[in-house]
Amino acid sequence: MKKLLTTIALILFSTTVMAQKPDWVSLLEIIDQAANESADEPTKYIYLLQRCAAQRLAMSTIIKESSPNLSIQFTKSTSELAKRAALERINLVKARANSTLDVEDISNDILQNITLLHEQYMSWANSNYLMDGAYFEKDEDFKLEIEICEEIANSP
Repeated sequence: MKKLLTTIALILFSTTVMAQKPDWVSLLEIIDQAANESADEPTKYIYLLQRCAAQRLAMSTIIKESSPNLSIQFTKSTSELAKRAALERINLVKARANSTLDVEDISNDILQNITLLHEQYMSWANSNYLMDGAYFEKDEDFKLEIEICEEIANSP
């Protein structure tokens, strides 16, 4: 019985460690890809905006109790980034001659993507908290993403 409990604990620990950071491309690579992308095909830029919107929403969730005013600022930033992503996507659809423009579908798709990315950021932050006692303060990758998304949020 003791071996079984030890094995289960090791499996749970290894699963937690593996779940710590989502298996996705770093934001630095996404920025590089977006910069090399043509103006007619801004899909990487749209993804970057969605990812930063999700990251800002995660930050809003994490600090909601300790800093309500800053949480509100993160939520507003999330909304602005989501709008920018939707507008980019609408412009992309308009540019394609064979695509039909359905603004509601585009908006819903953007929100769904942000929600899924937000869940991944929250999982990452919660795993960090379980492992290190801090959501992001001890995770250099997470802190870098916060800085990148701050720049993206403040850019025109």
